[in-house]
Amino acid sequence: MNVNYTQLKTFLSNTRLKVKLKQVGKSLLVPSTSGYNDFYLNFLQDTFNFQIKKAHSFFACAILAIAFLNRNTPDCFFDLPAEGKPKPRFFSKKADLYPYMLVTIRSGIVFLRVDGPKNFKILDGSNIGASTYLGLLKLLTSYKYPEEALRDANIGDNSTVDLSVGDIYGGDYLAIGLASHVIASTFCKVRGKRKNELERIKDCDISKSLLSAVTGNMLQIGYLLATLENLSTMVLMGPYFDAPTFMQMGTATMAGMSKGKISLIFLKHSSYLGSLGVYLNNYLQKDRANSL
Repeated sequence: MNVNYTQLKTFLSNTRLKVKLKQVGKSLLVPSTSGYNDFYLNFLQDTFNFQIKKAHSFFACAILAIAFLNRNTPDCFFDLPAEGKPKPRFFSKKADLYPYMLVTIRSGIVFLRVDGPKNFKILDGSNIGASTYLGLLKLLTSYKYPEEALRDANIGDNSTVDLSVGDIYGGDYLAIGLASHVIASTFCKVRGKRKNELERIKDCDISKSLLSAVTGNMLQIGYLLATLENLSTMVLMGPYFDAPTFMQMGTATMAGMSKGKISLIFLKHSSYLGSLGVYLNNYLQKDRANSL
């Protein structure tokens, strides 16, 4: 959602919360994950007159939070069927959690191997992530908000712009195990269209195509890394990409790609794992945090 920070600051300046925090002054120290959110942190710090302390990396905080929720709740994760109604099945893996691959979808994508609450390493990354999808949407469509584009991807038909295996071979390419619906080339059909034909392409079709491209790139890299690391569980986390369309598309793609050997699961509390991890790092007793 687009936010007018000038108007927001004016509104906050007139709230009682502003007065109370001003009275506390610089004695209030707010911990935060490190990252690219300096603009938002500076905005809050200036508006409410408190200090920001960047104490921990986002990855460390998120992984610690996942460990805490997996141990203490029955529904830390969920998965979806590859086909049919996207009804989630919630569960926690408890003692069977490690090792796993964590895939964080933010501006780009980072792939991590996780062997414990405080034991992880970055395996690789991709510059094609959520911001790629959102940026190209802004260039190519009239969508104002990501939520609209993700919703419309449900009804989009990417076959109007993407070239499939079926378009090339007339059906499945059984010799190498490719189904007819597999995308052979993203936006390939656009190349030969005239200007009047381009104007008839629907925004929802472009959204579905871009979502398929980003998803396919992420899962291909994730599958190869998981195979090299001998990992059977891939956990996805990221804003905007928590729509049922994206998750079910990813589930079906990974099931086919790995022949069922790698499971794709999602996080119920994905939107605030960084904040929970900061809390765990700063306020829980040390011996309890180490026992996660």
